[in-house]
Amino acid sequence: MSVVFVPTRNRAWLLERTLPKWLLQPNIDEIILVIERRDFASYDNASARYRNNKVKIWVLPEENRGINYSRHQIVLKANALGCDRIIMSDDDIYPRPESDVNRLYEWDGLNTLGIGIMVPFYGLMFGNQTIKSEDRPLMSRGALGKRLFSLNVRRAIASGNFDVRLHSGWGDDELVRQGMAALQATWYVHAGVGGVSVAGRYTKGGINDFHKEDQGSRLHGQALSHKLIYKKWGSKYISQPGNGKRMMCRWKLFMDDFVPGWEQRIDWQKH
Repeated sequence: MSVVFVPTRNRAWLLERTLPKWLLQPNIDEIILVIERRDFASYDNASARYRNNKVKIWVLPEENRGINYSRHQIVLKANALGCDRIIMSDDDIYPRPESDVNRLYEWDGLNTLGIGIMVPFYGLMFGNQTIKSEDRPLMSRGALGKRLFSLNVRRAIASGNFDVRLHSGWGDDELVRQGMAALQATWYVHAGVGGVSVAGRYTKGGINDFHKEDQGSRLHGQALSHKLIYKKWGSKYISQPGNGKRMMCRWKLFMDDFVPGWEQRIDWQKH
């Protein structure tokens, strides 16, 4: 069974651009929109024309807890449903019609929590020609590819699940760090599965709605997440918070210490 969970907040209008594309995927059993209780009417109306046995709505148990709470609850829900694997997607991206999103489950033989979708600017890491010539998962030096990704549910739980304290940012990268520390699991991006983004970073709704469309509040929330992550891992791996600095992770040092021999998993060359 292949289930897609889409955490979304005050962006019902985006469904007109994304749901029709998701419904072109032939091997998806369910698409579950994960929403805040207050948003039920708008999502119910916006998705009514698409809803069938495949498209469903699930209201979060608690309100206004942020994105990592939503992701944490999705993992628990999937586990309760007996799903050993899921697709999780932001609400503003969809898989290219020529791509089979279920290929994100091609993790046999890979020590990973999941595999992310490829988007054009990842050419900066992998190389544009590499992306064109490869048709398989490529290990990421870090944690690219978590706007739309597969997730091994049991391994995510074993790694500690998404940290609900990180309500405003960096929570997806933190799960990758947890997977490295607990299971020596690295992250992969699939060169053969492309994605299309339909909204910008500061589009209304989502995390911006959590912060009442106040960018100062959003930056403050990210700073709090930065402090929590810094406290957990220390200055060796995480940039020091303060003075509005963006959080940086020294991925190479982190992997050197927690994933011995990680370089041997990079079986691609940048072209």
